[in-house]
Amino acid sequence: MSTSPQHDPAGSGRLSGGRRPRDRATAIGTVIGALGLLVSILAWQWPKDPAADATPPPATVGGDQPAGPTTNSPGGPTTGSQSPSSTPSSGPGVYLADLTPRNGEDKLVDIPPAVRKRPDYTSHAIAIRCPRNGSDPATVVTYQLSRHYQRFDATVHPYYPPGSDQQSATLVTVIRGDQQPDTSVTTGEVGAEQRAQPGKPRPLTAVVEKADQLTLRVECGDPSGVVMLTDARLTPA
Repeated sequence: MSTSPQHDPAGSGRLSGGRRPRDRATAIGTVIGALGLLVSILAWQWPKDPAADATPPPATVGGDQPAGPTTNSPGGPTTGSQSPSSTPSSGPGVYLADLTPRNGEDKLVDIPPAVRKRPDYTSHAIAIRCPRNGSDPATVVTYQLSRHYQRFDATVHPYYPPGSDQQSATLVTVIRGDQQPDTSVTTGEVGAEQRAQPGKPRPLTAVVEKADQLTLRVECGDPSGVVMLTDARLTPA
């Protein structure tokens, strides 16, 4: 048995079966769907911001690649290509054999004939005779430096002739002299060698930086001896 539509008790004229609200909901859904589709189409066709898709260009390789930063040294080349600078050599120095003593030149003698042809006794050598007697306890030779040098180096070679005491003591002392404003000279020992023997040379080194004078004092146990200083050299300041 079928039922017939009932009139709305309020007299609104709407059917009580609910068909109109359902149709309205369907229409609203259709409109919303159409609007969504329209928004999607507009968003797809809208011009994009060029900056949004900007992609940084790839780094170039080879000669087109810009060089990295360099730091300039004052008055010099860039650090990127600068090679280590070498310190200029001060040279071999000045040999005492090429200088004239200020005092004591008469104390210099020839190298003894027995060792005159031996390179170890003659290389840039000066020969200082031993003191002769008790009134002359030391032989002294002085060179003028005028503050031009900083170091003195030599090798001490004592020589005693056959028949003398080959174990005689030999002492070589280096003394620096510094001139004062009143022209007086103050002196002080800066080096000494006392273990050298014939055939057993010993090195001698002294600092003479800014010294005005260099004095070599020789003392020997046998007055017949001669002391050679080989490669006796002054290093420039």
